[in-house]
Amino acid sequence: MPMRSSFSFAQTVLTTFSLGVATEALAQNAPMALRSKSIVAAWTENRLQRLEGVGDFRPRSVPNTLQIYISSEGRTFERRSIGRAFKEGVGGGAITGRAGSSRFQGNSLIIAGATRGGAARVVTINFGSGISSCSVRVQVGREVGSSVSKGTALGSGQPIEFIPQGVTSESCSIQSGNIFAQ
Repeated sequence: MPMRSSFSFAQTVLTTFSLGVATEALAQNAPMALRSKSIVAAWTENRLQRLEGVGDFRPRSVPNTLQIYISSEGRTFERRSIGRAFKEGVGGGAITGRAGSSRFQGNSLIIAGATRGGAARVVTINFGSGISSCSVRVQVGREVGSSVSKGTALGSGQPIEFIPQGVTSESCSIQSGNIFAQ
């Protein structure tokens, strides 16, 4: 196991969120003004990508949409879409291919998780005064010393390798009601 000093963004996120996986208490601390509302966050992940071990890495722009419903009890229900493929989860489970975590911290919702191969994704949604507006910031990182991260293509299920190259086109909106009941 690598020493703490060699931990990267990905391992730091995993360590932080594995210590506080979304429990009922964490999931239910949503601000009252957000309960029974839905959030839609969108962004584009830029990366170099290939099928695992096959061919050269090629630039890819991967649009993501994260739909979140916050129940009247304060629990988050999520669906992350990449094209026509999607992943659903509760309390952070939709953000990556493995267990995730979501928690409210003041006027922010932080959702984090890791892929099977050393990458981590953190989505921070900040809410404006009165919680009538939001903004999103997405960070994608990989383990220090690792030349690539591994994941699974949501649409095909094929194993992929990728090198994060940044995030663009971040947007966020809030609406009343359950986005999944429509």
